[in-house]
Amino acid sequence: MTSIFSKIVQGDIPCHKVWEDEEHLAFLDIQPLAKGHTLVIPKRESDRLFDLSSARAEALWNAAHQVAQKLKHKVECERVAVLVLGYEVPHVHIHLIPTQYEAQVLNPRRQETNHPELAALASYIRGEQAGETDKRAQLPNTKEVEERWDDFAQRFVDQVEETSMRLARAGIDHLQLQSARNVLEIGCGGGGAGQELFSRLKNIKQEAKLTLSDISGEMIKITKSRFSEAELKSTHLNIVQADAQKLPFQDTSFDRIFSCLNLMLVPNADLVIKECARVLSSGGLGIWIVWGRPEHSHMMTLSTKVLRQIGIEMPTPARSNFYLGGRDTLKQRLEQHGFTQVRRWYQAMMSDVTTGDEFTKMTLTLRPELESLIGPDQFENFKQNLGQHAQEVLDLGEGIGLDALIVIARKP
Repeated sequence: MTSIFSKIVQGDIPCHKVWEDEEHLAFLDIQPLAKGHTLVIPKRESDRLFDLSSARAEALWNAAHQVAQKLKHKVECERVAVLVLGYEVPHVHIHLIPTQYEAQVLNPRRQETNHPELAALASYIRGEQAGETDKRAQLPNTKEVEERWDDFAQRFVDQVEETSMRLARAGIDHLQLQSARNVLEIGCGGGGAGQELFSRLKNIKQEAKLTLSDISGEMIKITKSRFSEAELKSTHLNIVQADAQKLPFQDTSFDRIFSCLNLMLVPNADLVIKECARVLSSGGLGIWIVWGRPEHSHMMTLSTKVLRQIGIEMPTPARSNFYLGGRDTLKQRLEQHGFTQVRRWYQAMMSDVTTGDEFTKMTLTLRPELESLIGPDQFENFKQNLGQHAQEVLDLGEGIGLDALIVIARKP
């Protein structure tokens, strides 16, 4: 008996196709467990996976791999889960499910959708449209980045800087400041790391120079306020508003570059790396710290997970801030721009929250826009669930923080 999937292959039943080759077809599940839930099938009908020849089975997995790469790029997720069950339809098929958390697979709940939404999503995954129905934002331009950080500047200093300084100090420890002559910090924020750098350089080498830069004028104002008038007039300190993608410095001006939690936020990281290679002198050292692994970063991911669990779909960002956090992702980009001797490791940046309620309060202070985005009907439900989930993490003996990737490289 011809399966429903064979009828789809023959064109007798329509589907929301996302990919196809001569032997395989991939289309969206009409009762998805998550947004982008896709089925990959061989066009030639076979009931059981292990009835396939080795060559056909390998080809099917290769097809699934290609589709998973498209899903990973087009649909925000932490992982693309893979399921092969074989009970629903007597035609071999692989489920590819973009997931944010394990429960989407282990404790599944079908997502409400409709054919117009599925058609638009399939078109977006195929790369035929901008994905407006997917609610995916566009990457901000330089001016928008500046405005966002101007607005966030004081909240960052009040709520985030103390925690982020633990990570900054860990990076600064590896800058080899004893031999530094001219140090540049890119994305200095409110000046916390800048003060640390200035103090260390002053204690080590009186003649060393430090330049602090940030795209945000408000951040620059806060940074300047942390130094004395004499220090600001010193030839050893320069504080400047600058776009990291187009640094206003001469070639080979610095022998050290430090950038903490900045590179993954700029519109084009490769332009920044190219600029770093330009302004760094031969033998110079650079340290970049970026968001690492989302599965170890409850501080940044827990609220999104809770929103999804209570059925609230927020606008999809143009790009995850974790996109540089793969172990070799940034290493490869640095090497493409000529950097060598690249070393990298993951390091936790833990918050001080000890209760779920503290975490909820911190989240809403940092993201006050959530209340209006969620709406009054669901906001209390969100707060309650966020506190409960955070408390569950803490009760397991885990901390709530950000997993960071520290990368060190040298210009030959």
